[in-house]
Amino acid sequence: MRLIIRIVCMLALVLILGSTEFLYAQKTLTIFHINDTHSYVFPWGPKLNGERQNGAAARLIKRYKDLRTTAVNPMLLHGGDSFTGGMVFNRFLGRAEFELFDAMNLDAMALGNHDFDIRSFRLKNAIVQSRAKFDFLSANIRYNNDTTGLSQLVKPFVVKSVGNVRVGIFGLTTTSTVFYGESTPITFDSTIATARRMVDSLKARNVDLIVALTHLGLGEDRTIARSVSGIHVIVGGHSHTILETPLLERNPSSDSTIIVQAGSKWEHLGMLTLSIADNRVAYSYQIDRIAAPMAEDPSAQSMVQAYRDSIIAMYGDVFADKLGELQSDFPPVNPLAGDIEVPLVNLVTDAYRHAAKADVALEVASLMRQNMYKGPVSTSDLRDILSWAYDARQGLGKRLSVLTLTGSTLRLVLAAAGALSFDAFAGAVPSTLAISPSGLHYTFVSSGVLADFENVWINNEPLDENRVYTLVVNEFVADLAKRYPFLQILDRKELTIGPVEALASYLQSKGTIRLGDVQMGRIWDKSKLNPIVFNYRENDLTLRWNPQARATHYYVLRKNVGSVAPFQRAGQSPLTTAKFRDGSVGRGESYYYRLEELRDNGLTYFHPPVEYRVGPIPSTFYLTQNYPNPFNASTTLWIGVGERAHVSVRVYNILGQRVRVLVDQELERGEYSAVWNGTTEGGASVGSGVYLVEYVSPKGTEHKKVLLLR
Repeated sequence: MRLIIRIVCMLALVLILGSTEFLYAQKTLTIFHINDTHSYVFPWGPKLNGERQNGAAARLIKRYKDLRTTAVNPMLLHGGDSFTGGMVFNRFLGRAEFELFDAMNLDAMALGNHDFDIRSFRLKNAIVQSRAKFDFLSANIRYNNDTTGLSQLVKPFVVKSVGNVRVGIFGLTTTSTVFYGESTPITFDSTIATARRMVDSLKARNVDLIVALTHLGLGEDRTIARSVSGIHVIVGGHSHTILETPLLERNPSSDSTIIVQAGSKWEHLGMLTLSIADNRVAYSYQIDRIAAPMAEDPSAQSMVQAYRDSIIAMYGDVFADKLGELQSDFPPVNPLAGDIEVPLVNLVTDAYRHAAKADVALEVASLMRQNMYKGPVSTSDLRDILSWAYDARQGLGKRLSVLTLTGSTLRLVLAAAGALSFDAFAGAVPSTLAISPSGLHYTFVSSGVLADFENVWINNEPLDENRVYTLVVNEFVADLAKRYPFLQILDRKELTIGPVEALASYLQSKGTIRLGDVQMGRIWDKSKLNPIVFNYRENDLTLRWNPQARATHYYVLRKNVGSVAPFQRAGQSPLTTAKFRDGSVGRGESYYYRLEELRDNGLTYFHPPVEYRVGPIPSTFYLTQNYPNPFNASTTLWIGVGERAHVSVRVYNILGQRVRVLVDQELERGEYSAVWNGTTEGGASVGSGVYLVEYVSPKGTEHKKVLLLR
């Protein structure tokens, strides 16, 4: 028979659950769940009255115990990734986290990719040393030649009787775990095939409810739900998604699977209640945010304080030492709104380059475990941010590596990194957060998940593909380079320090960090660039651009082409209009111009340089061929106006239909740029193909063909 689930959240729904036989007239089960706790047992986040506001194990445990007292048939599940977060992990290597879970009476935990961060033998040691009583689950794990004994401690599934409900729970671990290399020789089988096998096994054991406890990310959870019949609930992790209400997905049998996930870092506790009666299941859900001023569980807080004291005994008072101060919080970053830079990562890469005295530094935004917050910054804060970084006392974590390579190889490094950056994080949130540089800025042209890089500059000069540069990265990224034979690394040296030491040294050298100290505008999407339009008349060059909504004012920066000198402001007064007149140019000279844009959130963005050569004043009318051609995002044509006249520049498709008017006005004698970004008058993108640009002047009509490639 089919189970009909009534979903009671904000609205009531009715859905079909599956074909499981239920043995009792009435059954109720309460599933509490957490995931991706990442060793953040202490409060974290911004401070208020000296107290960190977010999360904390003792707060969550208190809330859980309070809710559990009135819950019917409660059980507690963990969606994986208990390891690598703050200082408690560095000190205890996983044992402390498992002790806290036991204190909560955790029922089962799926293994996550970060639970293998310090190799499988240390995961095994943490399980044994903590004397954990809960079940560790991973049904798709393949041990191969692993000799650690981990296989004796991890189960594919478990069947639990909770009150009168017989629950089958199986675990799934993301196959991407092997990408990081720390799980070797352990690998992981297909999640879908494994899930089908587990459902069959659990049905054969006459369970009432089948729960998939996964560490896959929301995207893959949804795929599992749509692909595998018989799973009633998926309790997920990996993508750190906060689901305020559960997601429902139809499986091949047209039944529905409930999907829940509860954020990360001890900050959320989910509570899913299923009540089954007369073949109908009433379902309610709540997710609680854990934050100050919530009360703490006394026994859990006693454990946490003991961990803290032990950390201080080994490392010193890393919670109170002041390395520097952040004047204000970094503005939030929203990839879905087009943000492609993270201020914190730019600060981190600046610190790498400062420590290594390298030409360029690169880092991946997704490796930042949390943000940096206003106020004093301690060593513990840095460990929270860079939890995977080298720890000299334990001899674990990633150090910094300095690579020597040519400019051509550096361009390939950007391409390889871009192929990884412009992807999806576990299919849950589309990521446009590219690899972040220091000492380098670039423009990318996105094409699917790949990206072409152009206008690459290193320290105020265009990239020279024949020149040798030094690049500092974390050790993990340096190891990844070995997987790409086409990356010819001339030399590699390991520093004796890791990212935390580099950032600490940088903060100490600066004292106070202001938002304006962190330069933005290192990465630009060419399709969203604000082009500069030039107009040159005798000793008078005018620059115009479209004002941006978030910009408060601008400066124009200039340098001579070929000069090694840095860019200088062409005028000292801030511009509140999107126009600048440069009356100090010399005929025959070539210049680079770039915009310095100050935004209302306190950040400063530097636009990519644009080259302009000051030619002779036109004595006739002309239209130049566009550049670049072919083009993807935008292209520029130049028109000569030999005398004051009304001129027009229009774009037509091959059918002769007008697509866009670029210029239609009276102009003084001079040379002007006309930029087309591949859109219509209404802003709609046009398709690939050949287009005709028409220039109408007193001289007559002139045409140029341009090729747009999407």
